[in-house]
Amino acid sequence: MTRPTLPYPDDAFAARLVGVLREAPDAPAVASYRGRGDTVWLTRGALLDDALAVATGLRAAGVARYEPCILAPVDEGEPAAAAVLLGCILAGCPPLTIPAIDGSLTAGPEVLQRALTVTGARAVLVAAAEPEKVAMAAALLGMTDRSAELLSLANLRAERGCLTLPASAGGSETCRVLQLTSGTTGANRVCMWGAAPIEAAVAGIATAQGLRAGDRLFSWSGLHHTLGVLNTLLVGVLCGVPAIFMSPRRFAADPAAWLHGLQETQATVTSASNFAYKLVADTVRPDDLAGITLAQLRGVWNTGERVAEHSYRAFYGCLRPIGLREAVLCANYGQAECTGGATYSALDAPRLLFETVDREALEQRGVALPLTAGEATGPDAAVIATAGAPWPGSSVIIQDDAGSTLPDGVVGEIMLATPARFDGYYNDPEATAAVFEGDLLRTGDLGYRRGDQLFWMGRKQERVTVRGRKMDPSEFQPVLETAAGLRSSAFVAFGVDDEALGTERVIIVVELAAADGDAVAAAREVRRVVSRSMGIAVDDVVVAAPQTLTTTISGKRRHRHYKQLYLANQLADLRLNTRDTSKV
Repeated sequence: MTRPTLPYPDDAFAARLVGVLREAPDAPAVASYRGRGDTVWLTRGALLDDALAVATGLRAAGVARYEPCILAPVDEGEPAAAAVLLGCILAGCPPLTIPAIDGSLTAGPEVLQRALTVTGARAVLVAAAEPEKVAMAAALLGMTDRSAELLSLANLRAERGCLTLPASAGGSETCRVLQLTSGTTGANRVCMWGAAPIEAAVAGIATAQGLRAGDRLFSWSGLHHTLGVLNTLLVGVLCGVPAIFMSPRRFAADPAAWLHGLQETQATVTSASNFAYKLVADTVRPDDLAGITLAQLRGVWNTGERVAEHSYRAFYGCLRPIGLREAVLCANYGQAECTGGATYSALDAPRLLFETVDREALEQRGVALPLTAGEATGPDAAVIATAGAPWPGSSVIIQDDAGSTLPDGVVGEIMLATPARFDGYYNDPEATAAVFEGDLLRTGDLGYRRGDQLFWMGRKQERVTVRGRKMDPSEFQPVLETAAGLRSSAFVAFGVDDEALGTERVIIVVELAAADGDAVAAAREVRRVVSRSMGIAVDDVVVAAPQTLTTTISGKRRHRHYKQLYLANQLADLRLNTRDTSKV
């Protein structure tokens, strides 16, 4: 059998991927951790052969160079998905990966519909050949109203023309990977990553994380997430570091599986959002940790959400007995628009830096005034975690609404100057222009600097403003964790303008911990703990059943989405408690 070759020899980025994979063909490349004692590895040579076969199959099927393809994994974390994604890159067809079906069609149709609408893609690739898995992907496609055709691994291996739909016009000659935004502030957009930003991001991440020979990366974020496709797969391939994947659904069902996976694969670097820290601390018991040691870990990166001190302390307290060192608990800040992480905390620090500031000054005037040790207690103090410093070659600037640079300790919009800046939003020049300001990237996030450290405060469009106090929804989380009868970390919070009051009303939506919980009592508890800890009145509490609130494709809370539903009176069917009209 003739070994597949690179479809376009003039493609320098594809040639670089091929070259690094050929350097050590027998070395481990990617693995799927399927559960305790079950890890399936693919060597670098096998990964390359599979990816080249996919690239050849795409060209034979009639997929044109620069034409986007949608990758719909069936089983999250399987090596076949990584091979298909790399095969798209080698074929010059930018892949856009959606969350894996993973046995459920409930969340997929909306995302696939959006991906097909934005890109105009005519091919949906299924990283499987088994008829039952292809049928599941076909059912997903059938739940959209878009015309597209499925290409399974069997179709691609047949190396014959099978696309009947005409190719769409357009396509970017510089785009190598497409990436969905999380959708926290509206509909998912599609980011275009060129070869230069990808390589700059990989170099920056490798430097910031101090990657070296012997490291292994572990992720349960999925290839649809920046952490999966860039920080794990592409960093792993280009830096020669093995990458292990686990299904996010498996983590959600059994958080201890993550810890067992780290132990069994001897991974040294992993990442997770703040909610995962809290979930591990709340659900993992000493018996679950039997036989695990995490002493080999060099970096556990808290990313995607603001780091909450109570979650950080609880996570460390839970895993310290099995060898987790506090020095490896790090944080970083980034977004899809900057092709991964922009800032990283120091690996050589004894612990993550937290700054305690005056809450009133922060919320009323947007100034982070540090408190002394004697002052740093009670509701008048706010604890903010660092998101680290920019990696070499990039910088962070804080600006006010007029575009002026703000001094240290003053909250404004985070602007990034980075060679990893994305190329823009696919088929959306207006949105692209709105986030480019000269050489700077407008993030839409708020924060402040203290020396070279960035302190991230949250999304600009999600702030809740009550009588001059400006609060990020994440500030409600540690307070709501103290309320009895609620499901941990399951909430959204937002403000609704009230002209009569001259300020915003505070609305909080929570879930009961148990289906037979007391919704009325839960609403009273929410009002009580927020009033006691934050000194504000909650104007309306919507109590929903467990597992009701959905998150974005990257696991973030959808505060603005539920605000829109609330304003349209579309949360009425979710409400289990009687609405207290005296409070609204």
